[in-house]
Amino acid sequence: MCLAHLATMASRSAFAAIVPVLGRQYHFTDTALGVLMGPAFAVMYGVAAITFGSWADRHAPRRLMIAGLAVVAVASGIVAISDRFGLFFLGQLLLGLGQAAFVPAAILLIVRDAPRGRTGPPPLALFTGASALGRSTGFMIAGLVLAASLTLGRTTGIDGWRVLPLVMALSIALLAGVCCRTLPRHRAIRPDAPALAPAHATGPVPAALIPLFAAAFAPVLIGQSIAAWMPSLLVRMRGFTPADAATVFGGILLVMGFAGQLVGGLAIQRIAWISRRPLVANAVCLGIALPLLVVATHAPRPVVIGLSLAGVLLVIGMAAFIALQAVQTASPADRRGTTTGVFLALVTLVGAGGGPLLTGLLSDSGLTAADGQGLAAALVLVAAGGAGFNALLAAGIAIRPTTLAAVR
Repeated sequence: MCLAHLATMASRSAFAAIVPVLGRQYHFTDTALGVLMGPAFAVMYGVAAITFGSWADRHAPRRLMIAGLAVVAVASGIVAISDRFGLFFLGQLLLGLGQAAFVPAAILLIVRDAPRGRTGPPPLALFTGASALGRSTGFMIAGLVLAASLTLGRTTGIDGWRVLPLVMALSIALLAGVCCRTLPRHRAIRPDAPALAPAHATGPVPAALIPLFAAAFAPVLIGQSIAAWMPSLLVRMRGFTPADAATVFGGILLVMGFAGQLVGGLAIQRIAWISRRPLVANAVCLGIALPLLVVATHAPRPVVIGLSLAGVLLVIGMAAFIALQAVQTASPADRRGTTTGVFLALVTLVGAGGGPLLTGLLSDSGLTAADGQGLAAALVLVAAGGAGFNALLAAGIAIRPTTLAAVR
């Protein structure tokens, strides 16, 4: 499941890596590119994840997971042959549908089948860490392909960037076939699996989930905005080629994105106040990320950019995992699949759907400076809004104190 998660996320991040090329070739505005990287994926994901999460609660999820991988492969194939906005939009739409089928079912199995008394990184942290590895792998593969795209274009007469989504489509299709042969046909959910939240083992969804859902929006919004636009920012402001930008960003994300998920998981296990006060821990992480992002988007030296960006990705990954684990802990055991589907839907719609689009709108709006400077300012403004919102949540200003007390 971790390998499949890595592959699907690599397909998604590979698209973000070729955005600078698509913008030049097809004259797309930042707003149009933001739509492709945000709502085109997130709206379908949000709608489908709720349905698939509920379905996973009642049925064996094997077929759902394999079908999701197949749809992701088709989506990547459509991107490979696209030559207009509508086709790119369709490809991203299907990518959202495929991931919405795969992720909730996988999380449900991982949480319910987690062994008792396990030492080391939590299984859920490994799964979410695979997502970070997938994003970085996609960027790094994109860097290699884009570096060879000029030669490829001259020798074959086709756009070299098209090789990237084609390779992703074939790889994911192969992986879907492997999963079909290796995953158990009827994977039983262990009846003795420990409930993560004994107080809410069954029954209605507790009110404590409301602020936890809200707290998860900001790290996803900030992280998705950075993943979507940072390679373009490096191209516009620092003179990187698209290939170099994808390779550098992918390399940093490879280490720090995965590390953030693992550190977040280990911190919850070993630092008691984080599990008791997830809203506060989340807000602290975002408060650290904001000044680091200012440095990463405005520093003149590549070394400083790399170090500060590494710090941003580390603490954003920690914040995202803390929010996800807190939701799993507070969810009723018999409705965890449904709750996870709703959670992923809302977080994706607001965070993944809104972050890249909002950044593109701010960059095009004229409220910020032109070109690269405007994009840098837009990223910082989006991050500041998210960090400020979570600070209000942690302080108990934006929600009722009784609700906040339930998650503290």
